[in-house]
Amino acid sequence: MTRQPAERPTRQPAQDPARRPARRLTESWEPPPAEWNDTARPFEDQVSMIDLIERRVRESPDAPAVRLGEGEIRTYGELWADSGLLARFLAGHGVGRGAFVGVLHENSWDSVLAVVGVLRTGAAYVPLDARWPATRIAAPVRQSGIGWIVTGHALARRAEEAGQLAGTGVRLVCTDLRAAAPDPLDTEAVGLLWDSVAEDEDLARASGFNQNPGDEISAAQIDTYVSHVRDLVLSAAPAVPRPRVVEVGCGAGLIAGALRGRVAGYTGVDVSAVALERAEREAGEGARFVRAAAADLGRVVAPAGADVVLLASVAQFFPGFEYLRSVLRDAVGALAPGGAVVLADLAEPDGGPDSGHLRVPAEWFGRLAAQLGLPVRAEIHRRGGDGWPPVLRDRYDVVLRPAPRDTAVAHTPVISTWSEVEEARALPLPAGPGADDTAYVIFTSGSTGVPKGVSVRHRSAVNVIQWVNETYAVGPDDCLLWVTALTFDLSVYDLLGVLAAGASLRVVPAAELSDGERLLDIMLREPITFWDSAPAALSMVMSFADAPDGTDDRDATDATDATGATSGIGRTDRAGETGGTGGTGDTGEADGWAGADGPVPSLRLVFLSGDWVPLTLPGRVRARFPRAHVVALGGATEATIWSNHFDVGEIDPAWTSVPYGKPIQNARYYVLDGDRKPCPVGVEGDLHIAGVVVADGYVGDPELTAAKFTADTVGGPADESMYATGDRARWMADGNLEFRGRRDDQVKVRGYRIELGEVLAALRRVPGVVDCAVTTLRGDDGPQIVAAVAVGGSEPTRGGGFVRRHLAGSLPSYMLPEHVLVLPALPVGPTGKVDRDRLARLAARPRDHRRG
Repeated sequence: MTRQPAERPTRQPAQDPARRPARRLTESWEPPPAEWNDTARPFEDQVSMIDLIERRVRESPDAPAVRLGEGEIRTYGELWADSGLLARFLAGHGVGRGAFVGVLHENSWDSVLAVVGVLRTGAAYVPLDARWPATRIAAPVRQSGIGWIVTGHALARRAEEAGQLAGTGVRLVCTDLRAAAPDPLDTEAVGLLWDSVAEDEDLARASGFNQNPGDEISAAQIDTYVSHVRDLVLSAAPAVPRPRVVEVGCGAGLIAGALRGRVAGYTGVDVSAVALERAEREAGEGARFVRAAAADLGRVVAPAGADVVLLASVAQFFPGFEYLRSVLRDAVGALAPGGAVVLADLAEPDGGPDSGHLRVPAEWFGRLAAQLGLPVRAEIHRRGGDGWPPVLRDRYDVVLRPAPRDTAVAHTPVISTWSEVEEARALPLPAGPGADDTAYVIFTSGSTGVPKGVSVRHRSAVNVIQWVNETYAVGPDDCLLWVTALTFDLSVYDLLGVLAAGASLRVVPAAELSDGERLLDIMLREPITFWDSAPAALSMVMSFADAPDGTDDRDATDATDATGATSGIGRTDRAGETGGTGGTGDTGEADGWAGADGPVPSLRLVFLSGDWVPLTLPGRVRARFPRAHVVALGGATEATIWSNHFDVGEIDPAWTSVPYGKPIQNARYYVLDGDRKPCPVGVEGDLHIAGVVVADGYVGDPELTAAKFTADTVGGPADESMYATGDRARWMADGNLEFRGRRDDQVKVRGYRIELGEVLAALRRVPGVVDCAVTTLRGDDGPQIVAAVAVGGSEPTRGGGFVRRHLAGSLPSYMLPEHVLVLPALPVGPTGKVDRDRLARLAARPRDHRRG
């Protein structure tokens, strides 16, 4: 006999439409009744989200807060203890009210810990997406003035690269790292790779030149490079006419041969046995060679055993900045008095496609002394003159010289570990945030090509959280399956709202988030009570639930995109962009719950938001999960997670989609005409949102804030503002809103609000593009982005693949165009404007008929 979970009542809003179809739209010249916006309700407007969670900790410290699968659970007490340590550590380094701290984590225990820990300092957290390239992460870091990022070891390099691009020199806390360690390097695999390169008969190719398609570096240009590096080495230690040289990553001996007879001693270090054999022939008698990785330099060379340590065209192949710092620390330690470290052929970040190579801004070396805790100074050498190929002309060289030993240097490590966090146990706990403090900043797509950061206070978030938890009776028995990314504000509820209710969230590993069948299995075998996502994510899961044998015989492509946490498909409300998550449950076979062979009663609440809800989806959900109450929600990032809702009951055959719904508590919706006066019922106008839910504005952009956030002159208190969503809408006769589309250049792609202007701005930066345009094409799963570029015959060999690779260096995956058209010129319509309809028709053709 299976145990049925206890029924819990939900407080249904007045005139609940969940039990009947909405009435038909009838146009009227009557203004909307004032009671449709009579949403003022008392709530705890003087507390923060941290206050709400602390209550639950005190009530039930041993209750599960985060479930990780395989029976692993973290309790409220554990979360409070660990987040308190993080808060103490950050506060001890000056983080507090008014500060912004980045959180760069995949969905995990560490991401929950990071968010709660940052908030407990009184600072605001800024979620950063693990799928974003470093150039995209750099924009929020720069605009928010982020000084610290809480992250994991696997993402530390990208976080530091973003900080370098932002010019802020961020510091990192790796919550999953117990002790500092260089970035891992698979020396065996690297050695085999360079073995294959060094086997080439041509010495230049054996040294790594002209290995990639399109590389055409001539013998004369290679000679220029070799002579340049040789001269750098010989001049680096002016007091030593014939220096002792240690070359790290000596390769096949191209530089060793150039130094032959000019140095007092030469030691070559490389991971490739084949390269070392070749280098030994080039260097001649007296040279010494050691097979080792750069990280082993400290055991290869004795202290004071070298006058010059050379790294030529090597650093870009290191796995990360921490590895580079470790090697440079050993290199400086190997120098004799008057010696120097020479780094040749360094590449700076350029905002282009990520080749996987380590790109180091020249400014990085200005902070190196503090990072190493060693007195060193850096000389930057820029290249100039003729003879350089384009690929090498813009690179630079560095000479590091130790400063006098008595020079004091304050050690400021870039990466702090959890062990260091634990050492902050004795520090005082910060006071924490107040209701008026900023809780988070979430960045949405910007029409200028620069994302804009929406700043939201604790008070606004508490209003939404308490409305949800009271209206739908969310409590300690609930488990929410977390399926969307931190960078969508739906996750604010999924983490902090769930914890405020005393419920738990089930973390899904990143590798499983794109697996609809696995997500369904978790929902069937674990007591998941709460699902929260964009419609596409649940549709992907339900495609497996619909099949009678538990498998799906329909097309399940784009499954990764549907979940949001792995590919960027979260939830964008019709007036803005937000994020989505789900809930938690026990792992393994849960005693008393129905198995995978029949309907499971545990799922009781389904939130769908961010896009049109297919009319068939609620019925499909209830067929598999009979107790599920389906709620469609909407709003904007600029209006705090959700600000309207519609409880979905019987589907009206006349609907084309589920209605937009009604305002939640302390939110007001206005449909205004061109004079900013209320439109009559049934008449379309511009949609504005007002009330407690409205955000403070955009971080660092007062002009855009002033344009989009204005005083509520329609029907609210004088101290409250309203937000112009850019949407078109109209009131229906039953008091529900009908969404009518966007006014601007924004589109929804599987729940993400995307500014086509940001895609266009990135296209303009692609080399060889002389003109470009962006439009959309209606696909089976919604809008698809079409990018058209005109190359004017300048780059005839570069197709859509080249364009996409370049865009991937600055845009997240969900903003990359599904279709790229490479044309001699853009088509023009009768008005003289780009014919976007024709571009859409071209994109719809089979791929054989177009390039890319």
